[in-house]
Amino acid sequence: MREKAGLLLPILIIAVAEALYFTGSVESCLALHALNIFACILLPIWDDKRMLMYQSFALVSLLRILNIGMPVFFTETLLWMPFVYAPIIIAGYIVWRQTVMGVEKMHWRNLVQFLNGHGLRSNVTWKWEYLLIAIIFGYLCSNLEFFVLDNQALVYDLGPLTLSKLLLVMVVFVGFGEELIFRGLLQSSIEKHYGKYLAV
Repeated sequence: MREKAGLLLPILIIAVAEALYFTGSVESCLALHALNIFACILLPIWDDKRMLMYQSFALVSLLRILNIGMPVFFTETLLWMPFVYAPIIIAGYIVWRQTVMGVEKMHWRNLVQFLNGHGLRSNVTWKWEYLLIAIIFGYLCSNLEFFVLDNQALVYDLGPLTLSKLLLVMVVFVGFGEELIFRGLLQSSIEKHYGKYLAV
């Protein structure tokens, strides 16, 4: 029971915070995400075997706090996304280095291992049959999100320079940052303790 409570507490806090954000209560959302970070700092004292999981949940809240609280330096949303995701990638690297690999010193070989996902999951195999399903599912979900949230377009023209910026920001910062937190750290840590079905 204690193990399940340790998993449910950060999930519950994040879910309530996101519901508050969706209803327009930004300050309450930020306060709950800050509370989640504080709870994820204290929970490993109670259950140190799941430290990576709690650190990953803290990174999720940190991502939302940076996303909401980052000052707008540019009028184009695409250009401030690296300011949100670069700190998350750095924090994810620090978590990976200390929790997953147990490496204290920073070395270029550690960075190469980090970029290859070393230590996060064993025996990862690529299944091509899931690629088409993932593309269709991603397309449907992104259109649903666009419809529900009524977002503005990230780019306003499709010139080569704009598409290059879009590709750079989305792949290097947004894609890598979110995959690192959600799939690399959080999902693999939940899978290790609770199984792959609960992790998904």
